[in-house]
Amino acid sequence: MSSVAVYCLSVWLSAAAQPASLEFQDAAELAGRSVLSFRAIEFRTTPAKPLAGDSVSNEGAQHGLLPVGPNPDTALAIVWLPQAPGGPELWLDADGDGRLTSAERHAWSGRELELTARITVQIEPAVVHVERTVIFRRASLGEGLRYAVRGFARGSVEFGGRLLATVVIDGNANGCFNTVGQDRIWIDLNG
Repeated sequence: MSSVAVYCLSVWLSAAAQPASLEFQDAAELAGRSVLSFRAIEFRTTPAKPLAGDSVSNEGAQHGLLPVGPNPDTALAIVWLPQAPGGPELWLDADGDGRLTSAERHAWSGRELELTARITVQIEPAVVHVERTVIFRRASLGEGLRYAVRGFARGSVEFGGRLLATVVIDGNANGCFNTVGQDRIWIDLNG
């Protein structure tokens, strides 16, 4: 967990709470409850971010950004081909290098697709990247896509002299755990 996330957690909990250790858990559920927050991806007919490498100029290609990381510059480019000749395809610039390669082309079968991506979670004072699992889900209606970043941060906080079990959930699906007002905190107040 970055120092930025720990600082934001301490702000959320007020001056009475002191953050302890929080560790990332790569899971979609906690105690039978989903921790995933799916968000819609906005598409357009031209690349939303400059892309080099393997060209995806098929008719019907939809270009978008996966808004992960702390700001718009850290978003990952995607290309969605729902009507590709061999079946739907999703291209994800999973390493964020601005190049699409054949390894970043994924055939789609079923309702969901899980892919690993390198997400920037901190820029200042130093850049920090982490590997996260991104889950793509087809929209119930139409050809759109939704996505969620799998995982949560688990640990404890000291509150009123007691150590309380705590979970932080990525409420805005940006792969970080430091967005005030959007990420959610569960605290086991009664132990």
